[in-house]
Parts: sequence; structure tokens; C-alpha cells
Amino acid sequence: MSKNIKSFAAIAALVILALILVSCEAVLPEEPSPEEIETAAAETQAAIQTETAVAELEQEATDIALTQTAIAEPTDTPEPEPTPTDTPEPDPTPVEPDVRENWAAFVADITVEDSTVFDPGESFLKIWRLRNRGTSTWTTSYQAVFTDGYRMSAPSAIELPETVAPGETFDLGLEMVAPTTPGQYTGYWMLMSDTGEIFGVGADGNSPFWVRIRVTEEDEVIVYNFAENCGLAGWESSVVDPIVCPSAEDIENGFVQEVDSPRMENNVVYNQPSLLTYPDFGESGYMVGRYPPILIEEGDHFRATIGCQFEATDCFVNFTLRVLEPGVGFTTLGMWLNEYDGSVFPIDVD
Repeated sequence: MSKNIKSFAAIAALVILALILVSCEAVLPEEPSPEEIETAAAETQAAIQTETAVAELEQEATDIALTQTAIAEPTDTPEPEPTPTDTPEPDPTPVEPDVRENWAAFVADITVEDSTVFDPGESFLKIWRLRNRGTSTWTTSYQAVFTDGYRMSAPSAIELPETVAPGETFDLGLEMVAPTTPGQYTGYWMLMSDTGEIFGVGADGNSPFWVRIRVTEEDEVIVYNFAENCGLAGWESSVVDPIVCPSAEDIENGFVQEVDSPRMENNVVYNQPSLLTYPDFGESGYMVGRYPPILIEEGDHFRATIGCQFEATDCFVNFTLRVLEPGVGFTTLGMWLNEYDGSVFPIDVD
């Protein structure tokens, strides 16, 4: 399925979202003078903040402790992701003689790979290929059952279409309908034996397999991911500039890295590219990323999920998003404050 592509995000003055390990004291940037605006507009995508701007930032230092946490795939609402931490991998290991009675192995996504894009309300057929890794034969009295996440109009349980002997594979298909609200949606499924035992895939046989899709507005695809493009931005901390992305973990000077599957403070693993930024360790520490110019059109959205890294109890996030418009200057699109309290919250800037 092909879709028209359009940019959706702003030129970020600060990193979209950061995973924080420790707390530092925040510096809130002062709005630039007209001369600074003209200079910034002429700079390249790797423009580095001048020593004068750094001095002005430090004069604006507040008592807020700054540590920044991770970006997730834009969504309208945080979705529940209770168990898995990695995409299921095919498991070709032959059946061992001493395995458990009921045990499955994920082989492949026959249709609808992770993050396939659908229009709101679009119907689709999801097919998984699974293998009987256990010692018990699966009869048509066995069922596939919905366990968590988004069911997407599928039945809550469906009987297996055929008998599956140990070592054999079969294809499990479910008709589904994409939600009507743009965002990312994941539905988790497991198997149930004829005696009511719930089992699944993975090393312990207790993990679900899933379907994960992205829903976008009609004729629009969210295409600019700040985490995936972090190497194009100019990065700096209050200690040193420039900083490359990804950079080595340097607590004294600060660092920024791309993280594939961050575990955030609500103990949920988000399986989307994310940014981990660690401001320099000390008072008035901050981390800034400046992205190259991109087109922003009316109706575009900037979406992110803000939260601290799991178990980073000292995390205190002051997150700022700014855009530099030619001939206008810097505009602050939003400022959000978050502390480690076991919850995350979404950002949606129209």
C-alpha cells in the first residue's frame, strides 16, 4: 500500500524526548535577539550555539533539575504494552524430547509486518505462522485468545483451523479493522489448550505474539522521526560542543544516543526508535539538539511521548520544543515538565 508522504514535525530546538539517568539543573533558553535570529537562519543544520548564547542560557538558569527522557513513536494515546520487549524472532530449533506439553514458537509474519501503515477504519487480514514446539497435539478445540492491547474488531477467541502435531507449523489468520484515530496500536494474542491452559511463545512459553500497526490521517504518513535522524542535528551541552549522535557515554560532558526499545518509567517497553539524552553532570546542565530545516504545512502534527527512564528516580524533565521560521525567528511550540512518578504523557502539537 502506497501513500502520499508529507512532513509533519518541526525543527526542534531541543531534543524531542530524552531518557534520563540522573538529574541536573535546568537552563531555559532566552529568546534570541534579531541579530541572533538572522545568524541562526543562515547557519547550517549543524549550527552550534555561540559562546554568547551559552552565557545567556546560564544566566537564565533556574532551580529546576533537568534530565531528559525518550521519544516514542508518535501516538495520540499511550498504548498498553505489558509483556514483550523484542520483536518475535523465528525459532527454527527442533522439538526437544523434554520440552513442556503446550509450547509455541513464532515463525514469521505472513501478512502485516510490524508498523504497517493503514488508513483509519481500514480492514486487513493478519496472518501469523506458528510452530508447535511442545509435545501435545493441538486440536481444533485449541484457541487463539486476545490477551491485551487493542483487539481491533477481531473476535476475542477463535478456534484453530486445523490439527497441529508437535513440530508442525500452521498459519493463524484474523480479520481486523484499524482504529479510527491516528496512532500506533498493538494487540497481544496467546493460545489456549482444550483444558484452558494459556500458553504462548518465547523461551518460557509465556510470551504473546502480536500485531502492531500505525494508523495515519488519510493521504498522510508520519515520515520525519527525530530519533532516526539524530545524526543530522547539531548537539551540545553546557560543557562542550559539538556532540555527535550517537556519542559515547560521558557523564561529565553529557551524551545523546538512539535507543531502539526504551523502557520508560511506567515499566513499558516502547518498540520504536527513541532518543536518550544525558545532560552534563552538574548545575545548570542541559542538552540541545538543532535539526536542519524541514517543511511544515498546515495540519501537520508533532507527536511524542514524554517520560523518564525506568528506575531513574532522580529524573526531572524540562522539555522545550522550538521552531525557527525564516523572517520570523524562534517560536516556542511548547514546554513540558515531567518528574519520575511512574507515568508518561503524550505530546500532540498541531
